[in-house]
Amino acid sequence: MIHALAELDVLHIWETGLSQSPPVRALTVLGAAFPDISREELGALTIGQRDAWLFAVRDLLFGPTMTATAACPGCQGQVEFSLRTDDLRLPEQAAPQQAHTLSTGGYELTFRLPDSHDLHNLPDDGGPDTARSALLHRCVLECRHAGGSVSIDVLPEQVVEDMAARMAELDPQAELQLTLRCAHCGQPWQVLLDIVSFLWVEIAAKARRLLREVHDLARAYGWHERYILAMSPIRRAAYRELGG
Repeated sequence: MIHALAELDVLHIWETGLSQSPPVRALTVLGAAFPDISREELGALTIGQRDAWLFAVRDLLFGPTMTATAACPGCQGQVEFSLRTDDLRLPEQAAPQQAHTLSTGGYELTFRLPDSHDLHNLPDDGGPDTARSALLHRCVLECRHAGGSVSIDVLPEQVVEDMAARMAELDPQAELQLTLRCAHCGQPWQVLLDIVSFLWVEIAAKARRLLREVHDLARAYGWHERYILAMSPIRRAAYRELGG
């Protein structure tokens, strides 16, 4: 069951996540919100499952409305848009099988869906092709062609694309593409909504606001951080006003 996050939790998540990669930050957030589930189990969630849980955490922290901006590729103007998390969360999927199979282009593939452990262990350099190759080696469990086992490295591009499409079908929450239209020039385009990055920006902004409030009240009254954060935001604002 999801655990409501206190403001001290938000500060801890922010402080811990500063030095972490995005996949690990996601697990730090989920670990705080789902303390009864082990880190290993959280890391084994498919990317779509992980993101659905992150949307639930965001609802608790910031509410159901998300506001963002994007640069139009046509006129370079900034387009602001709002979304509701209820519209972004897909119907809950049944727990995916550990292994899935696909027959395409004369190849028989057995694979599993990517998880946070996979993303964290991708190489830091080398570009998208290197990352894709590393992900294939982690997620493809068996590859057969003409009755025998073959290396993943010899898979035709179309076979790889077919498997990627099948993964997207099995875990549709993992990649949310939004279609936008510029109000200035009418240009339509698509953007990828990365809930991990979006939520981290919000958490970092909230943490900085909290630190500023603690700083102001501690300087004015000498109070301890934990005592300050135990107050409601309304009381903190009132004390800050009184303290000048």
